[in-house]
Amino acid sequence: MKQILYIGARTHFQPCRDFREVKTFVFFDSEPYADGTVRGDDDPWWHSREFMISLMRAARAYGFTCESSSIVDATFVQRTTGMDPSEISDELHPTMHTFRNNATEQVVYYYTSFPVGCIDLPDIVRGCDTLVISGYHPKTHVLAGISPKTMRFVGYNRTWYGDAGDADFGAGTVVSKAFAESFFTDFVFVTQDMAYWRMLGLSADDDFNIWFLEHDPVSSQIRFRGFEDFRAHVRDSLI
Repeated sequence: MKQILYIGARTHFQPCRDFREVKTFVFFDSEPYADGTVRGDDDPWWHSREFMISLMRAARAYGFTCESSSIVDATFVQRTTGMDPSEISDELHPTMHTFRNNATEQVVYYYTSFPVGCIDLPDIVRGCDTLVISGYHPKTHVLAGISPKTMRFVGYNRTWYGDAGDADFGAGTVVSKAFAESFFTDFVFVTQDMAYWRMLGLSADDDFNIWFLEHDPVSSQIRFRGFEDFRAHVRDSLI
């Protein structure tokens, strides 16, 4: 693994800890744009601030500092929502944030307010050889420009990877590429000590970043050649 791509990352910096040998990560999320504007929040300014505070807090929990932030498209929000420019906070613009961890020599290029599919992906994505799918299943256009059998699939516990006949995992999703078993090189399942997690009495809604910071559980990684074996193992872990 040389460069990891993660669509729908939210505040989940755990892959940086699980794959310390990887030095470059490319993260995307449509927030705070999606929740603050498209979904019609009464106060998108409030939502954008809350998401960015949570993101920066999570980054610090994993030893990262934000070195720079650069707006990628200053007119996207106005074009897609019709909002008055004076009402658009900077956080709602598609922006690339550069996070760096000097101790591990890792860098995360995090694109916020970036609804993949509505904006062309930057060229840096073409250099990724690993795709993290956790909690969110992006459309196959995120793989545009990436040749088959050059990318590894990484999945996490607490994520359902569906059945071949499920509508949510049909044609057009990255998971459908996995079902075809003709695109990805192999599949890696990553899990923490869930028994200990349950013993603490935490629910799926708790702040995982703070829990990881306090307890730093060791991740287990299991590699599978086929998606069906990977998916069966994930399903068993959910029982």
